[in-house]
Amino acid sequence: MAIFKCKMCNGNLNVIEGNTVCECDYCGTQQTVPSDSGEKKVNLFNRANRLRSDCEFDKAAGIYENIVAEFPEEAEAFWGLCLCKFGIEYVDDPATGKKVPTCRRTAFDSIFDDADFERACSCADSTALTVYRAEAKEIDRLQKGILEIARNEEPFDIFISYKETSEDGQRTKDSVLAQDIYDELTAKGYKVFFSRITLEDILGKDYEPYIFAALNSAKIMLAVGTSFEHFNAVWVKNEWSRFLALMKNDRSRTLIPCYCDIDPYDMPAEFKHLQGQDMSKVGFLQDLVRGIGKIIPKGSAQGGAPTVVQVSGRQAVGPLLERAFMFLGSNEWENADQYCEKVLDLDPKCGRAYLGKLLSEFNCRREEELGNLSIDITASSNYKNAVHFGIDLEEQGTKAVYNSACKLLAECGSYESLAQAKKYFERVARYGDSTEKLEECAEKLAEADELTESFRDIFRSYDASTERTNAMALNKVLDASEGIKKTYPNFSGDEVPQPWRPTLLNVWLIPLGIGLIAFGICALLAERTSDNLVLSLIALASPFVSALIAGIANSVARDCFSGGYFGGIVALSIGYTVGLGILMSIVEKKIGADMTSCWLIAAGLLLIAIAALTIALYCGKSSKIRHYFRDNKRLNKLLDEMRDARENDISEAFANKKMTKELINDCLSIAQKSYK
Repeated sequence: MAIFKCKMCNGNLNVIEGNTVCECDYCGTQQTVPSDSGEKKVNLFNRANRLRSDCEFDKAAGIYENIVAEFPEEAEAFWGLCLCKFGIEYVDDPATGKKVPTCRRTAFDSIFDDADFERACSCADSTALTVYRAEAKEIDRLQKGILEIARNEEPFDIFISYKETSEDGQRTKDSVLAQDIYDELTAKGYKVFFSRITLEDILGKDYEPYIFAALNSAKIMLAVGTSFEHFNAVWVKNEWSRFLALMKNDRSRTLIPCYCDIDPYDMPAEFKHLQGQDMSKVGFLQDLVRGIGKIIPKGSAQGGAPTVVQVSGRQAVGPLLERAFMFLGSNEWENADQYCEKVLDLDPKCGRAYLGKLLSEFNCRREEELGNLSIDITASSNYKNAVHFGIDLEEQGTKAVYNSACKLLAECGSYESLAQAKKYFERVARYGDSTEKLEECAEKLAEADELTESFRDIFRSYDASTERTNAMALNKVLDASEGIKKTYPNFSGDEVPQPWRPTLLNVWLIPLGIGLIAFGICALLAERTSDNLVLSLIALASPFVSALIAGIANSVARDCFSGGYFGGIVALSIGYTVGLGILMSIVEKKIGADMTSCWLIAAGLLLIAIAALTIALYCGKSSKIRHYFRDNKRLNKLLDEMRDARENDISEAFANKKMTKELINDCLSIAQKSYK
């Protein structure tokens, strides 16, 4: 089984499956490892790390690129590319004996601005991210130190790259030839970087700042070599490959390969498009000097001119920043924010300006106060920009997230707030007692889930759409109620309407019909008997009595009966009787008494029939209305019973739960919205 090798000492790592950070048992260095230990991936990483340890940065970067192509979410591969770009080699610290990074390829851009570093951070988990940022912070410190030294170095016209010593420790032929070139060019007034002589006064120091300054100021590089192996020696290739990278962005730079004792086709493939110089030819130096003179005309050589290596072209922003932080100290948040904006107008990558805006955003006077907040400050764009541009806010951000999680857990106001607290504790799992708090939060969430599901079951059991007996009955009542309301929209209320008054409104036709029948029969008998007077009196009395009874029934049904109203009914009845008698006497003369009596009897029967039909129709309607009101009462009673039973079940569900009232109500609301 393949084993990961330590990036610092190349010892075997004991990696626990699933962990992305481990500690080397040999050098004691904590370091990140790939996300899984597949044999192919392990072999690729070990090979790339070995090449990088040997300072074969370009070859190592090629392998890391292959890993990225096959595993595009592998954070460790992007971190490897980042280490190669900045030429990071881990060496022993004489003071502590620990492995510390040293930079072999400085760049003007900060590591925090590097795209590969950003990808590594975005793909890493929280544990690996902490290690990446700590290492990046140290690399950034090294880088700034190198740039500070480089800023004060004099510029060079020409950089000579060559291999100084052979494998047996002797001086190479390349070194001798390179010194001949150096002597000739310096005699012509050119400022030449030749490490054997240029760096002899800084023995024991890190050469990288001086090499970096020379590479970035030189217009010409002479790559001197007498064999393919010497051209591709680690430090030689490190120099000419960096110069080729500079040439891509600056066409005024020129690299001239100078070879001897080898075929031009045996030089590195990167030199094939370049015009080389054969040092074995007679007059080589004269041709070389004349060619350099065309690139750097006489009189334009640096020759001790002021430094041209600049770390940045940004304007000085110190006074504006100082003013901004003075405003923060006096709680003038808006003014502080405005001055930070002025700084960013001059320097868009100023991390302290974003820090000032962050402090202003959360009304903090000092950086330390951010850690006392109970707000997720890491979500702020100002926080992200400040960290991105080199401000170390990890401690404050972690503490603020932890405080926010503790606050949400203590309040326990809703299910959503508990879930958010759990996410926060997971993010800061290694801080303080976050692990214990996370377990407590998970327990409360589980209890809330259980209570919510209990509430859902209760709502389901009392839902009219379930198969419970009372629910089925409730559905029938609801359907009947809807039908009644559609048919008789004017009826409403809880009281069942009494039918007798509407019935009286229809019954008053019956007395009139009986009176007409009695009148007709008496008139018919009066024609056939001798007792005409008695029958005539009975005939006249019949319509009077019937009209009187009909009038009383009508007035009672309309609830307008009174003594004066009764007198009016009597008068109307008398008028009705007299009018009927006059009408009969007139009609008798035309159609005869018998025929008139028959018509009276027929009219009376018709009135009775109309009244009977009207009453029958109304009684059916009245019956339905009575059923509706009865069912409505039954419905309300059933609803009340179900509501009371449901409330009792709900109360019993959380009776023994140690939760806040707000959380219980939130669980109840969630259950009510989602039980179906």
